Amino acid sequence: MHGCLTLPALLIFMLLPTKQHDYATSDYVELCFLLLQSSRLWYSHLGLPLWNIGGSWDLIIKVAGARKTRPRRTAFAYEATYQGRIMFSSCASSGASTTTAATQDALVEAVVKSENLGFSRILIMCHSKRLVNVCNMQCSPNWQEKTMLSDLLNLQQQGLCCKTLFVPRVILGTVCNTAKFALKVPGRCCWVHPAIV
Repeated sequence: MHGCLTLPALLIFMLLPTKQHDYATSDYVELCFLLLQSSRLWYSHLGLPLWNIGGSWDLIIKVAGARKTRPRRTAFAYEATYQGRIMFSSCASSGASTTTAATQDALVEAVVKSENLGFSRILIMCHSKRLVNVCNMQCSPNWQEKTMLSDLLNLQQQGLCCKTLFVPRVILGTVCNTAKFALKVPGRCCWVHPAIV
């Protein structure tokens, strides 16, 4: 029975008795925080997996691809942030045939650019499960993905540490919208923070 109860359902169930509290009070916020902490301990006690993202990261990169079926166009976009500040971003039209291939182009370009700028620990957020599994070596790559994987392995031998994490499109909101915009206006647009140029 405990395995069927999700974290949001557990929080709703535990917060229903406190519904009469004012949401702006510090007691209510403290109660929510304590419930989240106890639910995390409860999840680990049951042996349910928690996301381990491997410690602190120098850079968090969000990558996304988009495809327009009618004219068969693809595009990609990525955004790299350091402590909440955008370090560089880019969007471009792509000649890739699928959204996954366009996202793969974005991933390689973003990782190479971040390595050239001196970042060595990179967390990549992506909405393609296939690409995440290939980058984390959880499935065998096809011939197109082997070139990307060899580029990443070459960079890892030079000291780069990167991990790819699957996230829903909602988290990648602005990056997905930028990729969709690049479908309408063919071309390339790049921006780099002036402090790192």
